[in-house]
Amino acid sequence: MLQAKYRTKLNFSVEGLAGADRALAQLRERVREWSSGPDGAAADYDARFRAALDDDLDLPSAMALVSELARADVAPRAKARLLQDWDRVLGLDLGREQPVAKLPDGAAELLAARDRARAARDFATSDRLRRSLAAMGVQVVDTPEGQQWKPATLRRERN
Repeated sequence: MLQAKYRTKLNFSVEGLAGADRALAQLRERVREWSSGPDGAAADYDARFRAALDDDLDLPSAMALVSELARADVAPRAKARLLQDWDRVLGLDLGREQPVAKLPDGAAELLAARDRARAARDFATSDRLRRSLAAMGVQVVDTPEGQQWKPATLRRERN
């Protein structure tokens, strides 16, 4: 609803709702990460946010500013602090704790085996184990610190 001005018709779709849900979950996760980062100043973002609200409650412009700030070269804690302040108006519940995901039975063993295969540079086995984990609903992401996992996002099939 924040993507349309309050005096205009809202284009609602299940796909749009699912996309907004994914974007909100990602923003919540990033705000949590940024909250423990270095602090600094956030330039004129707050004044621009307030100007958007003063302009006939222009929430689409305010949300565009949220996206701009998320991508901006601003100190992480300053981003988090500003977004949490704006959240009092936007009502995105950015401080909400995400439920802790639990690994399906057998996935921990596959993750350990995949980690060993990657260490041995056996990428064929690593890829096979990644596909097995994906079939179990576990998405594996390789980072410089090692592999990380999260529940795979479900995609709706169109009929």
